[in-house]
Amino acid sequence: MRLKNNETPQWIFLSAGGGVIIVSILTRIISGEIWQLVSDITLNIGISVIAVSIVDWIWRRIGGDPLMNAIMELRSATTLLADLNETGIKRVFVKREESSERKRLLMEKMKISNEVDMMGISLRSGWSSSPDFQEILKKRAGTGMTKFRIMVMDPDKPVTAQRALEEDGQESNRIADNSVKTLSTLLAIKKSLSPIYQDSIKIKVIQETNIYCSVIRADNLMLVTKYLYHLSGTSSETLEIVGKETSFFKLYEEEFDAMWDHAADWPQ
Repeated sequence: MRLKNNETPQWIFLSAGGGVIIVSILTRIISGEIWQLVSDITLNIGISVIAVSIVDWIWRRIGGDPLMNAIMELRSATTLLADLNETGIKRVFVKREESSERKRLLMEKMKISNEVDMMGISLRSGWSSSPDFQEILKKRAGTGMTKFRIMVMDPDKPVTAQRALEEDGQESNRIADNSVKTLSTLLAIKKSLSPIYQDSIKIKVIQETNIYCSVIRADNLMLVTKYLYHLSGTSSETLEIVGKETSFFKLYEEEFDAMWDHAADWPQ
């Protein structure tokens, strides 16, 4: 291993330590308490210099750069973890289909939540088509314990057809049909509730713009899917976010509220 220009050769320190030990031996020959003290001090200094030189040599050849790199990587990882904690991001999934376990936990969270917000292109797969979700919606909204705000694409608007074209690569009614099914399911459940609790389910449709992410929130737990131009939601990146005071939670909560304010009530 070559020495860097600013590194002092190891032999200089070893020689210095050895020289100090020789001085210690010579002063010990001289009688007198002071000279004995000088001998002890110089002996300790010499041994210390040699020991440090040996440890430094071992560090450079055995530990050295690899160990220092590991320390720097640990420091970077600690900083990254601190940053992630502030964002509220707990898990990242390349595809939403990989987050099925987190989706199940989110549905369980809905059973004890006061507020649930849901925004998606159609919210059909795993949500409005799920008997478990339908049961949660009936029970929680039917007793007024949970307020639901649910928003999907308007099946009759050109922007919905455009989104289907982007995902499928050709003209398709798939998204419009799924939105119709979702809206019909939600409206049927809402109408089945006692009139005093029907406002626990609010339904809106997005008519004038595409949506850029799916947001499913139950109190302080959120799943966000970032929609990509060429992929369906199932194949898109998904984030699990926890904590109302974290930066990403606030960001996507604001996004939901902004879309809600511009969406239209359903039925109109």
